[in-house]
Amino acid sequence: MGTVRQLRRGTTAEHSTFTGAVAEVTIDTDKKRIIVHDGVTVGGKITEPSIEDSKSYKSPKKRPNDGTVFTQIHSLGAVPKMIRAYVVIQRAVYGYSVGEELEIGSQAFSNDGGLGFQVSADATSIYIVFGATSNNLIQVLRRDAGFIGQTVALEGNEADVKLIAWA
Repeated sequence: MGTVRQLRRGTTAEHSTFTGAVAEVTIDTDKKRIIVHDGVTVGGKITEPSIEDSKSYKSPKKRPNDGTVFTQIHSLGAVPKMIRAYVVIQRAVYGYSVGEELEIGSQAFSNDGGLGFQVSADATSIYIVFGATSNNLIQVLRRDAGFIGQTVALEGNEADVKLIAWA
């Protein structure tokens, strides 16, 4: 069996009066958090969890419709800190394969508001508002030979939308 390494530890109250050495790491046993010290700050600095440690939500795929709001209840219990929106290719077009996922960001729209989408969220739901132009909802770069770099609008029957959010 390997060697056990144990760090200094203490309650939240004990940490509130403790100043650890530079680069010392301690554990708050009440809140189950890692604290990093700098030799000066009383209580140290609570480390932020990485996105991998956060709660996450993945929506089912949904067919976008022009001029509509795609509302997805996320059950994260907080406003998401990060949202990723994807289109999932449903028909092989423009050099993309069926099932391929393309990240589309959080907003893109034309000057007249007819083409594009915008993603927003609150503590219970994620929303994508789609422009009013029929069938031309999301612009992507073509990947097929001879058209690299040219944009094209995906039509509603060519791609579904999927969301991933973290809080």
